[in-house]
Amino acid sequence: MVQPISRLAAAARQVAVRQRVLLILVLLATASVVPAELSRRPRPWLGHASKRHAPLPRAPAVDVPAYFTAWRQAYLRANETSDVSGLVRGIFLGEDSAVAPPVRELFRDAGLSHLLAASGYNCWIVALAFGLALQLAARACAGQLPARISLQARRTAAPLSRLAGAWLFWLWTDQSPPITRSALMITAKSALDAAGIAVPLWRLLLGQYLVSLTVAPALWHSASFQLTYGCLFGILSVPRLFARFRPETGLLSGAPWDYFFTSLGAVTGCLPACWIAFGEVNFTSITTNWFAVPPVSFAIMPLALAQMLLLAPGLGVEHTRLGLLATHALGGAASEAATLLHRALAAWMSVAPSLRWHP
Repeated sequence: MVQPISRLAAAARQVAVRQRVLLILVLLATASVVPAELSRRPRPWLGHASKRHAPLPRAPAVDVPAYFTAWRQAYLRANETSDVSGLVRGIFLGEDSAVAPPVRELFRDAGLSHLLAASGYNCWIVALAFGLALQLAARACAGQLPARISLQARRTAAPLSRLAGAWLFWLWTDQSPPITRSALMITAKSALDAAGIAVPLWRLLLGQYLVSLTVAPALWHSASFQLTYGCLFGILSVPRLFARFRPETGLLSGAPWDYFFTSLGAVTGCLPACWIAFGEVNFTSITTNWFAVPPVSFAIMPLALAQMLLLAPGLGVEHTRLGLLATHALGGAASEAATLLHRALAAWMSVAPSLRWHP
């Protein structure tokens, strides 16, 4: 009796060791973004005497296979006429060259400049959309597959589909450090989920943050690096601080409460780095993010993603009548949603007081 128990204990220890080793390897892999961060975006330095007020010139994108470059160009060409304002291309892929200066200034004054960039947040949206699509497909086929295979598909295929979505988005965009960090974080989380290792996201974020700073202490001075983690830690911490006050029932219970404090956490988490790096704090973004993020997350991004997938080179959808109608409809709907967002933002900023503070 003692021997089987000792064998079980030894097996449990081996599993624990493997889990720790895998976690360490995942954290080290996430730190591989450090060279790209330092070589492509070495300035501005946080705490440096000269604050940055002008946009940082874009670094050249990483060389990617020609197929994905052609895919990106096909999407941009398909939206030249429908996306007159350039907002959809700016929000989805960060291609904001067609955005007029007054519109760009409006978004900047509203504290929403991050929406006109292919940010890490967009990478998460695409990854989650891929995971959700696979889960829905698995449920639809659940009755036609053995229960064991169906369950295994949900456990492993969903993380792998999120992984595929993250890196596909990375290939579509300019491979900037924020997108690369998000893709690596999704990779780490997906690898742990597929291996059955439950690690809270905040621990993984903290590990990635500390490992990256240990490998390259100069990242402490990177505004992009600090803004990314400030936003994420705000998203994870602020809702926890107010969890005890969450009502059990009523209009503000459930999703509205979570969304309010998650948005509040995202904005407040960025404020310290914005103050140090840019010399100002824009409290206007606390209100504008509340009504700007939902149409981006649930309308513009999904519509643009669906259109992008239909325009994959070699698929031939754009050469069929039905395919043309579908791509044009998706592009038009995304453009209409972006136009409504622009109008709502302009109306709000015309009556809302400016809450930009220059300490």
